[in-house]
Amino acid sequence: MRQLCVAVLALAAILCGPAARADLVVTIDDGTVAVNGSGFVNVWIESTDPSGEDLFSYSLEFQITASPSNTGLNDLQFSDPQSGDFLTDSDYVFAGVSESAGPPISAPSVVGTTLFAGDNVNTTPGSNVLVTQTKKLLIRLELSAQLLALEPGDSYSVTLLNTGFTGFTRFVDVTTGPAPVSFRSVSGLVTITAVPEPATMLLVVMGWPLQRLVRRVGRNRVAA
Repeated sequence: MRQLCVAVLALAAILCGPAARADLVVTIDDGTVAVNGSGFVNVWIESTDPSGEDLFSYSLEFQITASPSNTGLNDLQFSDPQSGDFLTDSDYVFAGVSESAGPPISAPSVVGTTLFAGDNVNTTPGSNVLVTQTKKLLIRLELSAQLLALEPGDSYSVTLLNTGFTGFTRFVDVTTGPAPVSFRSVSGLVTITAVPEPATMLLVVMGWPLQRLVRRVGRNRVAA
């Protein structure tokens, strides 16, 4: 329901106000996920304007795309469900004023390799948040590589879709309008890594106690 409200606000911004300057930059981190494992990449937002950019709401659409050179079956996906724990992170762009932070938390929704998310400043403050040149957390994308068809070394791009008037992705400023805020984004690259062999894992687990034992015996011999 909250994401629907964000989408309505975004549509109103398109119809009611002119686009603001292209001040926002969204950057998706690179990352790794082990075969049959899980992980995440953070997405950051900042303004290129020294005076900052006002932001009231956003709606986001992300997509995972496999590299053409992959040898696996291209099964990296967004985890479903997403936890939405970024909404309560102290570094979140709407920290302390997030409508989606609840309670209850309104986490992003997932459809296959596509993820939708949205949030806005809650009605208590009732105003914009200033996005500055200091990066703030926009969203944390949780990833799943639970299918063994994935191959180590395969890579996937994670992209924020920006398809203009017909797209879901929007940033909205309510100072004048409301008005959509133009933006650009930097995609992230997620690489699949191998799962350690059982023998290797055993050595890792047993190595530390063995080292302590050897050191203890050595100390006792010196003392004698």
